[in-house]
Amino acid sequence: MRLLSLLVLALIFLTSPVRAEDEMPVYRVADVIVDVTSGNASLARDMAIVQAQKQAFMQLMERLGVPGPVNTGGGDLGAFVQSFEIQKEHAAGVRYLGTFTVQFKPDMVRNYLTQKGLPFVEARPKPIVVLPILRSNGHDILWEDTTPWQAAWADVAKKAGLVPIIVPLPDLDDIAKIGASEAMAGTGSNLQAMMQKYEASGIIVALLQADLDLPNGKSEAVVDVYRYDFDAKPLEPMRLKLPTLSSPKVVRETLIKGVYQIIGLVERSWRQANKAPSGPSAFLPVDVAVPTLASWTQIRNKLKLVPVVAGAHVVTMTRGLVHVEVEYRGDVHALQTALSERGLSLAQNQDGGWELSDTQGGNE
Repeated sequence: MRLLSLLVLALIFLTSPVRAEDEMPVYRVADVIVDVTSGNASLARDMAIVQAQKQAFMQLMERLGVPGPVNTGGGDLGAFVQSFEIQKEHAAGVRYLGTFTVQFKPDMVRNYLTQKGLPFVEARPKPIVVLPILRSNGHDILWEDTTPWQAAWADVAKKAGLVPIIVPLPDLDDIAKIGASEAMAGTGSNLQAMMQKYEASGIIVALLQADLDLPNGKSEAVVDVYRYDFDAKPLEPMRLKLPTLSSPKVVRETLIKGVYQIIGLVERSWRQANKAPSGPSAFLPVDVAVPTLASWTQIRNKLKLVPVVAGAHVVTMTRGLVHVEVEYRGDVHALQTALSERGLSLAQNQDGGWELSDTQGGNE
């Protein structure tokens, strides 16, 4: 009986959709701030909840790269909401101020956009490592102290949506791998060592030039963002001028807004480079050799990250082999290229059938 139960669980796992809802933090929008005034605090709160859903949906559409404003036909956005969390709230008289987190239903949003013929990007890349460096009084601080700049990145990284962010804590291993001077110089071997440790797809060196002690009561703040791809090759740098820092409270708020702005630019760049083709889906029968359950799990997880792949539907399973229909957009050549970027190979065998394998060891 125990063996039968295990087999049933394995079958459910193997035939479940490629994208599970609890694996889609892309559809979770946090830190939605709403300020509403109405006839009384209770009515203002109800209005704030509706407004928070609208704002969160607009942010989600921007995150997914959906072009232009999305008209939901005036329908109730509540149908798209999976869960709703009040992070903090304050009511005073007829005014209500709240901060919310809205988790949307991935399948419902995805189907809605597909029916509208709107292109979108939801696949998450591997994480990006961020090294926040503070330059103050001519001294670059990376590991020596936990600065407000590092704290701002660490706080926002917990809520990252489309592109996962890792902000390393200062430990002896990381200190040995890279210092502020190597990070600023873009030394490839040091950058690659950090990316390999965290299995990252890229690295960002975010240099904040400001005097956070505010000796004159205020300080100018400029951020230079240096980006590197998975081969440690430099990408186009960016520069942001932040609002003048005038108090400790303003420092924290301004730095967090700056981090969000940088992440927005990174996500926009990712969407442009990985936008899935529009149009109807096509289906390709594929055989996947899976000597172990772990090998299928690894391939299945990689398929989640391929932008042109909309699903992988298990048709049959036999010992060591899974036959799936890969749902994709575009042509087969584009599918092969996108799969290869994730370490997957799609090729035809001598009989003309298609076979999918993991070139990085998933089938060993």
